[in-house]
Amino acid sequence: ESYKYHYKAAEAGDDTNVNILDIDLLKLSVERAFKNANLTLAAGRFPVSDSTRMIYNQYSDGLYMKFALPTVTFGIYGGYTGLLNAQNITIITPDKTSYNPDFTLSYVLAPKYIPFSLMIDFPVLFANQELSVQAWGFADVSDDAYNRFYATASLSGPLAANMYYSASRAFG
Repeated sequence: ESYKYHYKAAEAGDDTNVNILDIDLLKLSVERAFKNANLTLAAGRFPVSDSTRMIYNQYSDGLYMKFALPTVTFGIYGGYTGLLNAQNITIITPDKTSYNPDFTLSYVLAPKYIPFSLMIDFPVLFANQELSVQAWGFADVSDDAYNRFYATASLSGPLAANMYYSASRAFG
């Protein structure tokens, strides 16, 4: 749970003071180890991000499953943004949207989207290089039909002792 007091100075033309309440983390997580694999399941509110951290990088309400083998990892995520506090998160909405929040309240429900993701990761592809490919989608649950879809690819690893790189590309 978190509490934040937001003050806008009167010289800025708005003297609104807002007390912001939020729940940042409420998660049930189970990890199970098998002979050569690990299974992770998580449900609740927890931080979620894509590999570039530019498309989606915030707390979210949802379900996550990851199955990790020594040479490949598979992941799937599905969630809902409509219960998040819009005072603390940003979700891009179209210019003429049906979403009309009242930011003078302590808890403002965010725009309603269903974010979902599929991920495949090769942690030791060659010479300790890691390749990650992800597909992300955001289904608009409101009447605005502002659906979005993205694909990301990331390659990272060591170049030399104490020198690492990370390169990513997003399409959408």
